[in-house]
This record gives sequence, structure tokens and C-alpha cells, in this order.
Amino acid sequence: MQITRSILLVILLLLPGIMKSQTEVSSLNYKFRRVSPEGGLEYNGQRDARQDKWGFVWVITVNDIFRFDGYTFKRYTGRLPDGGTNHIWQLNQLEIDAADNLYVAARNGLLRYDPNYDNFECIYNSSIHCLYEDTKQRLWLSANTIGYFDRKKNEFIPFHISGSENEQVSVIYESQYGLFIGTQSGRLYLLNETLKEFQPFPVETGQGIIDVVHYNSYMYVLTEAEGLFVINMNDQQVLKHYTFFYPDNDRRILARDLHIDRTGGIWISTQRGIYLLDPLSEQYSRFQYSQSDFYGLPSNSIWKISENAQGNLWIGSYSGGLSFLSFDDKNTFQSYNPITSALSFSVVSSFVEQGPYLWVGTEGGGLNRYHKQTGEFTCFSHQTGVNSPAYDNISSLQLVGDKLWIAMPRSGMDCLDTRTGHFTHYRHSTDENSPANDHISKIVSDRQGRLWMIYLDSPLSMSHYAVEENKFKHYYYSTGRESDGWEYGTVNDICMGNGDTLWVATTKLHAMNVKTGKVTTFQPSAEVNEVTFPIDIQTIMYHPRTSDVWIGTRGQGLLRINASDGQYKVEARLSEFDVYSISSMQWDDNGYIWLGTDNGLFRYSPTDRQLLQFNKTDGTQGKIYYRNAAYRMESGLLCFGGNEGFTLVNPQLVARNSYAPEVIISELMINNQPVTPTTPDSPLSGPVFSMDNVVLGYSQNNFGFEYSSTNYLNPEKNRFRYRLRGYDNDWIETDARHRIVSYSKVPWGKYTFEILTANNEGIWGPQKNINITVKAPLWATTWAIIGYILLAAIIIVSMLRYYYERRKLKMQLYLEEHEREQKEEYHQAQLRFFTNVSHDFRTPLSLIMAAYDSLKAGRTSTKYMDIIGNNIKRLHELVNELLDFRALQNGKMRLNPAPANWNRVLEACCVDFFEYAGQRNINFINQFDETIPHDLLFDAKVVEKIVLNLLNNAFKYISTGGKITVRTLSNSSHFQSSHPYSMVQQSADADTRETAATIEVTLVVSDNGIGISEASIAKVFERYYRVNDITDEQHIGSGIGLALVKSLVELHGGTISIYSERNKGTDFVVSFRFPLAEATENDSTVTSTLNEDASYFIQYKENVIEEVDEMVTADVIDESIYPVYTDKKTILLVEDNEDLRVLIAEILEKDYHIIQAGNGAAALERLNDENPDLILTDVMMPLVGGIELCRAVKQNIETSHIPVIMLTAKSGMENQIEGMEGGADLYIEKPVNRKLLLLSIANIFAHQERVRTYYSKNFFSDNPEAKFSKRDSEFMVALQNEIEKQIADPELDVEKLAASLAISRSKLYTKIKTLTGKSIVEYIRSYRLRKIARMLLEENLPINLIIEQAGIDNPSYFSRIFKKEFGMTPTEFMEKNRKN
Repeated sequence: MQITRSILLVILLLLPGIMKSQTEVSSLNYKFRRVSPEGGLEYNGQRDARQDKWGFVWVITVNDIFRFDGYTFKRYTGRLPDGGTNHIWQLNQLEIDAADNLYVAARNGLLRYDPNYDNFECIYNSSIHCLYEDTKQRLWLSANTIGYFDRKKNEFIPFHISGSENEQVSVIYESQYGLFIGTQSGRLYLLNETLKEFQPFPVETGQGIIDVVHYNSYMYVLTEAEGLFVINMNDQQVLKHYTFFYPDNDRRILARDLHIDRTGGIWISTQRGIYLLDPLSEQYSRFQYSQSDFYGLPSNSIWKISENAQGNLWIGSYSGGLSFLSFDDKNTFQSYNPITSALSFSVVSSFVEQGPYLWVGTEGGGLNRYHKQTGEFTCFSHQTGVNSPAYDNISSLQLVGDKLWIAMPRSGMDCLDTRTGHFTHYRHSTDENSPANDHISKIVSDRQGRLWMIYLDSPLSMSHYAVEENKFKHYYYSTGRESDGWEYGTVNDICMGNGDTLWVATTKLHAMNVKTGKVTTFQPSAEVNEVTFPIDIQTIMYHPRTSDVWIGTRGQGLLRINASDGQYKVEARLSEFDVYSISSMQWDDNGYIWLGTDNGLFRYSPTDRQLLQFNKTDGTQGKIYYRNAAYRMESGLLCFGGNEGFTLVNPQLVARNSYAPEVIISELMINNQPVTPTTPDSPLSGPVFSMDNVVLGYSQNNFGFEYSSTNYLNPEKNRFRYRLRGYDNDWIETDARHRIVSYSKVPWGKYTFEILTANNEGIWGPQKNINITVKAPLWATTWAIIGYILLAAIIIVSMLRYYYERRKLKMQLYLEEHEREQKEEYHQAQLRFFTNVSHDFRTPLSLIMAAYDSLKAGRTSTKYMDIIGNNIKRLHELVNELLDFRALQNGKMRLNPAPANWNRVLEACCVDFFEYAGQRNINFINQFDETIPHDLLFDAKVVEKIVLNLLNNAFKYISTGGKITVRTLSNSSHFQSSHPYSMVQQSADADTRETAATIEVTLVVSDNGIGISEASIAKVFERYYRVNDITDEQHIGSGIGLALVKSLVELHGGTISIYSERNKGTDFVVSFRFPLAEATENDSTVTSTLNEDASYFIQYKENVIEEVDEMVTADVIDESIYPVYTDKKTILLVEDNEDLRVLIAEILEKDYHIIQAGNGAAALERLNDENPDLILTDVMMPLVGGIELCRAVKQNIETSHIPVIMLTAKSGMENQIEGMEGGADLYIEKPVNRKLLLLSIANIFAHQERVRTYYSKNFFSDNPEAKFSKRDSEFMVALQNEIEKQIADPELDVEKLAASLAISRSKLYTKIKTLTGKSIVEYIRSYRLRKIARMLLEENLPINLIIEQAGIDNPSYFSRIFKKEFGMTPTEFMEKNRKN
């Protein structure tokens, strides 16, 4: 289009002879929006206006400079340098160079804007009339002569004007043809770059050239008083001369500026307005100031026209007014009110069109008739005694033919015959054939010409009036009358739909067929939860093209009922525009819906659901719109009435502002004060609008921004959205009234201020980000934090150390208290056990003594012998029971499984009890499950002990006449106990797997005896426990019987359960899984499994304490027990009782060399000279006791390897622990058993020999004495790790190890002694030697360095103990093993 226009322009200019003279046409539909403050900027003319890259508009007047951000003008009067003699700057022109520097040409010199200081500086002192930067970035100045200013050297480079030295340059301009200058004398000059001078251009124009513009191949030259010259640059001839802009050819009315817009329109500003010439048609429009035209020029004297980056124009006037013109901003709206027109009243309520007229109803001014062509208004108001409207308040108009029907809120209805001008009145009367009342709010007509009317706030629904029949019919809501399908309520609005459908709005929407009277109510759907019912409907509108009904509400926005599904749908809420009520609606030919609201006029797009708001600044009547005051004319224009007149809307002229504006950050404020780069402690290194990063001090954490937008079209409608990410991540949206954002007490850290703006039509522009860092205070800097961390570490370490010491002390106290409690509990348990066992022993002993007394008295009888024999047997059984229990506790009892019949074994056990049961009248029942296989593999003796103990317990605690039942089952699930309380004990090794090779068998022993209470049933299997109830009556067990049963069941891998209830009885259930005897013969796997299960309960240990029970039974002591040594071992015997010392020496001297000492002090003296292999000492001795002696021996590094056996008459666990803590290897109570003593000594020497032999062969082993269980292995690993950590410490002792392992000394000693057979000291020494042995073989280091790393600092001592440990010297050891 642009190219075509240019071609036509060329043709017309080349044919000046056939061109017509310029003719004036009506002004184009442009809006000049005034942006300057009321009264203008300065009343001496605006000389120039330019928009910079940031979006600011710079305006200069004769003496001042302003910066405009779209809302406010910032004045720079106080920011200009000294202007010379008069101290006043006389400004001429603005220029923005390619580097975005702003220059001002003035008669006092050349000014340049410094954005860092936000002021202007003078860089060249000379009178500058105009300036211009060319494409070579030379800044040309017209001073006393023409030249350019070298900004690097800060000097002026003059150029010569050929043929003239005194030409005053008035304009500088560059095009593709070169750089031109124009002068006041009317001459043009072109720069010759080669000669560096301006040479005359061969075209004569008028004097006083004020502007030069190139467009295509033409040069336009404007002069002040001699017109506009068009020069063809191809032949350098004047093609056209325009003077039409001088009214009446008055050359005193000077031209001021020339501008050619992007479409080729030629704009000429003068002292009598602006002329816009269309060069194609030779027609021009004239724009002038008009007091009644809100969008006219601010004054007629226009001095400057400039164009911004979007192609919009800035218009500067002599009176100081600044206007903005957007070519997309048309006069879409034409508004009328009593001030600007002859409209009779400001409140407009209704419209109807008739031919060339538009009838307008008002609320107080009667009826108006507006002529659409002439704009003339004719008013019809109420006049008493004259045929006129009945009332001046009109609510609705409806035209049927030539009859205009008028609804009035207090005077019923009028009918105006538009042909005759006669008014007919219809008022309410007692006659039913009249309006229901006189408060009619709206009238519509159907296709038959009948009128339908509704009333204000009436319980009546509505009425319809048949004009031809002159008959009214009324539709009621209230009870007692026909409802006609309506629900009770008030009709808010009605409108005609398609065909015979009348749409009626109450709190819902209804459709009524006016022919049939059928009513359809649109009920809300349960799925629609965005619409709240009842709806406060204000207005409705039927859209004939879509058949939808649009609903304007109060509080719920814009709704729509779709014709296809009849569902309510929310289209727009409008709350973001501060709209509460929608009063009127109309549709246009472009598919938009127009809304009159309580906050302006809106256009809604159903396709993209976008809203455009229009207000008084756009030319509409005002803010508030009247209810139902909307009308669509046949031409497509829309009418909307409100409180300030009415507006005609031309929807076709609504242009879309598609410009996406950018944000302008105009100010940074800290502590509510504006900040510039020169402000003390300023965080800015440049102007804030150019900053992307701002670093604030900690005391500057109260900050904010003032911002604007580059959209200058209706800037008051711009919207902004911002957030400070990292501080408040929620977006905040504001309008143009709030353009300052502040943040208070922002914590130190990093944030991003994000902001974007939308134009007047809601088009959002790009987002601008400013990274903000609030510095940490001094106390939060990195060095401070490091200091805090160090201080906190010191405090934490101190607290942890204190806590550790305190915890260690608490743990030690706790362990000691726990040991004391355990000792006390053990002591009390022993007392209970001894009491119970004594009670069981007392009865047979009493019988034996009684029989013995009878025999001693001479009464011989076999009865007494039987009594003695039976009770001896009973005592033997009790002893065996105790021995069995001890054997079980020590893991000594072995299973001897053999094929047997389960039922028969149990039957044999029960036989002995039948006679006893009969004597006590006890019903003793046996029930055996014969489906159980006969040959099962189990230990019959163990099973017999289980059964006998259970039966003894049952018979012991059952009353005469009771019942005891013994039964066997092939499946434990076949038994269900009736007792509520239970206790189940299952062996950890119980095999619950069902296999073909094993059979489940179950024994149930039930009685109806005294039973067990709920509180006691959980403890019946504990040792030494006997149940007591509140009546102090004991029951169940002697303290060992049931514990023995439990142990025996576990030995055989079974499960025992007890079910009982007090005074109701008890059920004992014992279950096993036994292999079949046949399967074990044929299945090696089963046999292997059985043997493994049995071996689990048989543990072999070489500890002498565990073997003593077997050793003391030996009748002969041979060399396998007492090994014979070639060299006799030396024993140091320490005993203060001489007789006992001599006796023990006689026992030992046959096999050992004995040296004697009477007390511990003498023994220590003998150790200085003697080197015994073992020390046998009493505990309680004068001067130095046995424990002190043992400690001295063990603590002395030269004697610590000597084993010590303690003999004492002090029994008790405490004494044994004390002795063991002293370092004793064995603790034997007096009186001393000869065999025990000999075996103990022999065992110690044998053990030493085995260890020595093992170490000599396995010196790399960490634990050669035993294979430990998993938990013990974990303990030993932890122990060895702790020793390894501290092995280089010669002071490593029991205390340190106990503390490291969080275990008491006694527990640690007992555990190590039990597991390894060594004291702690011996174990550490052995570990050191083994480490040294490995290092001797693996590392090539000196021996003294190796032993030092292992914590031994005495080489001679090392040699002795190494030889004792491995049977050879370190040198021999290395030679032997390195060879291997």
C-alpha cells in the first residue's frame, strides 16, 4: 500500500498542469489527547519533543526542559548550568544520538544530559541554532558557522559554505542524497565530502527555511511565510508550491514545522492550527482548537510535530500544551449532554429509532427527538393543561408502527402518535382493563404488536396489552391467584426472543411462549458451582445470531445461557475493574457484547473472553450507565444512556492498540528518599532505568521504585504487575493510580524485582528484571559467620565434653546401681529358691528322721525301711532335678534321641499317678491320639521329665474331687482353651516347618485347680518364682519345676503354652515336631539336621569352671589330667595360716616346686628374687592381702604374665568379682577340694601350653582360644578395634577400654575372661605381641621402632615376654617364618 501510494504521488507531482487546487475537507476522525498539565508547561512555545530509548519524552520550551514519563513532568530548571549574563537558557532544539545521548541546542551553548547526575552540562559555549547527527555519527552544529562537534576531542570543526560567509543556517538534514543545510535566506546547500565544504544546491525556494524533509525521491522544504516547496531530486526542479495553509493568503500567519508520517501524509503546523495534506487527492484537513472538543488541539499555535518509535505524533503548542496523537485512536464515541448539546436532561433512560430520528427518554427531562443528520434536539416535556407527556420521568420506549409507547415509573403509560403529535394516557384504575399499577419499568412488543410490560418492585409478574383489542391481561405471582407457571418473585427485565418467545428474568431465567402461555424455567445444574443462586439479575439481552441469552447481574458479573444446553455459564466477573453491577447490554455486528456498568462502558469478546474498558477519557458519557438504557440502531451504531447523557458508539471505529509497552523505572527510593548515582552511599552506578543489578547496604533495606509505561495512549488505563521474587513470590497487579511500590525491612539476601505493564487494552509487554542484593550486616558477613562457627564449635565441643563426662558419670552410677539392684534381686531370688528347695527337702527329711528314730527305738518294721527308701529316692530325684536344671543352664545336658512310641511313653508316665488320683478322689483321664505314628525320634527321658513335672504340678495344686486330663494330639490347632489368659514360650530354634519327614505331636495337661491370675501368668516360667495371690496363698511351682520344664522343652526345640484363669483351672500345651524313625534311617539330610539341632544345645568349653563337674567325678588322676613336665613348675604359695600352707604344700610338692610366703608383702619380696610360674594365694592376710598382691603382680610389667589363683573362705558374688577385678585367674572357695585344686592348677598350665603352642604356630590369629557366637564376635571386634586405636599408648588399661566400650569394669573383665580365658592385661599384652610379630614379617622397620608403635617401651621386657609368648626370640622368629 505504501509503495502504491508513493507511485501515485510521483505521477501527480510530475503532472502539475492537470492537478486541481487544494480543497479543504472535514477533519479526520483523530483524537489529540492532551497530556500536559492544566495550563500547559510554559507560555512561550514548545520548541521540540523527542522520545528516548527508555521511553521518556523530553520536551523543551524556550527556557526550560521537561521529562515526561506518561504521567508526570519532571522539570530540569534547577539542573541546568549557569546560562551566562542573564542566567537564562534560550533553548532551540533537541537531538538524541546513536549512543542515546541527549543534546540540547541553545543560544548559550550546547548542553548534554548526564544520566548519572540527572542534570545537564554545557560542553560547548557558542550560540547554537540547530544540531543534527548524521549517519557517520558526526554531531553538526549551526553556530556562527556550520560544522560538527568532535565529542572525543571536545572541539568544534568548522566547515566552509561556498559563496557565502554570513549565511545563517536554520536547518540541517541528511537523506540518501547527502547532507543538506537550509538558511534564513532561502538557500539550500549540499555537503561536498571531498572538498569539505557546503556547495549551493541549484534550487531556489522562499526565504526563511524552517524545515527540510525527504520522502522517496522528493525533498519538501517548508518556509515561514512563502509556503511548502516540493523538489524532484532526480532533475532538481520544484514540482509544486503549496500556500493553502496561509488563511486569506495572510503571510503573517507563519508556518512552524513540517512532518511526513509513515503513510505519506504531510503535516504542517502553523499559528492557526495544523494542516494535513493528502498529496494524492490534493485535499487537506484542518485541525484547530475548540473549547467544546475535548480531543481537539490544546491551542492553534502549534510549534512542533515529532514522531516516536511507534509512529505516533507528539504535538507541542506555543501555549505550552502537549498533545499525543495515535493513528489508531479514533473518535469511536460521540456523546451528548445538556452542556454540549440541546439534550433536555443528563439522565438518559431509553432509546428507540424512527427513520431519521432517534427518540431519547430521560429521567426528569421528558422525551427528546434527535435528528441523526443535523444533530438537532426537540424536547417534549410535561405541561399542565396541554397535551403532553404525563410525566417527565421516562423508563422505557417502544415503537409500534407510528405509535411511540412510553413507560413511566409513576404515571403509567403514554402513547405518542408520531404523525399527529398527540399523547394518549393509560393509567391504573379499578377497572381490570388497565395497567396493574402506574409504576411501569419496561415495555416490549411481540410480533403481533402486543405490548408486554413489567412493573417496579411489584409482586405482580407482568401484563400484556392487546392494542387492537384494547385489552389488558395480568400475570400474578402471589398466592390466591393463578401463578401461570411462575415462581414467586419480582420480574427484573424482559426481552423478546426468537419467534414467540418472551424471555423473563426474575432470580432465574424463564422462557414464555406468548401464544400458548407455556413457561419454561431454566434451573441451575448441580454441576455448575460457579453461579450462586438466587441471581440478582439487572438486565438480559437476546442475541438473534447465536440464540444465546446474556444476563447482566449485580455481584456475579456477566452470565450466559447457551441455547443448546440451557446451562448458566459465567463469562466474565469484572471485579478486577471495580465493576459490581451490569446495567445494560447490546451486541454489535463484529460479534462483541457491549456492557454499560457502574464503572464505565465495556466491550466483551466471547471468543477470547477479553474485556476493553472505555470511560470519559475515551469520549463516553461518564461512569454510571442507566439500567436497560441500551439500543442498537439499524446502521449498527449503539446507544448507551447514563447519568451524564448518552453515547453513540460506532463499533467499526474501535481500533486495537496492539503495542506491547515496556516498563520505565523512573526512580529508586531508599528510606522514602529518591536516589541518584551521585547520592551519598548510592547503590547506583548509573540511572536506575538502565540498571539490571542493584546492591543495597544492610541499612538500605527500606526501598522502593517509581515506575511508568511507554504506552502513552490512554495511560491512565495502563496496568502493572510486579513482585519481589525471593521476598514475596505472589504477583501484585495495580492500575496507573498506584505507580510506586515500597518494601520495608527486607532481610539481607538476593532478590529479583520483576515488573511488566499492559497497555490500555490489556496487552502485556515484556518483563523487566532488576536483581537486588541486600548486603548482610557486619555481624552476618562471611568472616563473622566463620567466627560464629568456630565459637559455636568450641561451645559445642565443650558442651559435648561436659555432656560426655556427665553421661559417663551417670552411666557409671547407673551401672553400679543396676548391679546393686541385680545383686539384691539375685540375692532375694536365691533366698526364695533356698526357701522353696528347703521346703521340698524338709518333708522327706522329716520322714527319714521319724523312721530313723523309730528304728533307733527298736521298733523294727519294713514299713520304716520303705519310708526311708522312698524318701531317699525322693531326695535323689530332687537332687537330680537340681542337677538337670544346672546342666540345662550351663548347656551341659545332651539329647539322646532314639525311636520311641510317643503315646506309650506318656502312658507309662501316667500309670504311676492313677493310684494317687484314686486316693484323692481325683478324676484322672488319659486320651491318646492313636493316629500319631508309633516310631518317632526323640529323647524319651527328657519327655518323661517334662510330663512328670507337669503332672506333679497339676496334682499338687488341685483340690480333692478335681479333674486332670492328659491327652495327645496330632495337631495343636485341634485344641482350643476356654481360659482367657495365656502365655506362650517358643524355643528360638523351634522348627515350625511342615515337612514330610517330621510329625507334629502335642501334649495337653489340663486341670480345674486353683489356676493362675492374669497378673502372674507371664512370670510362671521364671526361676525362683512362685505365684502368690492377694489371699497370700501360693500356687504353681516351687520356683524351679516349671522353669525346668520350659528349659527341657526348649532343649528339644518345642513350644510350651499355658492358659489359665483364677479358680477355674489351667491348660499346659506342649508341642514338638519329631522326625520319623524310618525317615532318619533313609534320609541322611534329616539325620544331619537332627544332629545339628541337638548339637546346638551341647557346647564344649575348656574353661575349668565348666569342666569341674565332670573332673571331680574322676576316681583316678592320670597324666592326661595332670601332665608331667620335664622341669617342675614353680608355685609361690602365699597363706598366713601355717597349717593350711603346709598341708597344701604337701599336696602340691609331689608335682611342683613350692616356695612359700606368709603374707602378700613377703610374697612381693620373694618375687624380686624368684620367678614362679603360678601364684596360689589366700585373700585375707595381714599387711598385704591377696587382692593387693594380685594387683601388684598384674600391674608390674615384669610379673603380669604370672597366673594367680585365689583361695578364700569369703563366698558370695561380690567377693568373686573383687578377686577377678584384682586380676586373679581363678577363684576357689574354702574348704578346698583336693581334686579341684589339682585339676585347676593342671588346667592353667595346660592352657598356657596350648596357647603358647598355638601362638608359635598361629601368631597371626586374633582370637585362637574359642569360636564365639555372633554377638560375642561383634563384641570382640569392637574390643580389638579399641585396642588398635590405642595400641601405641603404653598406659592403655581396663578403665580406658571400659569407658570406650561403655561397659563397667567388672562386666568387661568377666566377659573377656569368659570368652578368652585371659585377663584384660594379658589380652592386651598378647595383642601387642601378635601385632609386633606381623610387623616383623611384613614391614622392614627396626625392632625398637616396631615395639614402640605397639606400646612397649622396654626392650628387655619385650624380649622376655616375646620368648614366653612364641617360644623363641624375635630374631629366631623372623628367621624361621621368613624362610617359610
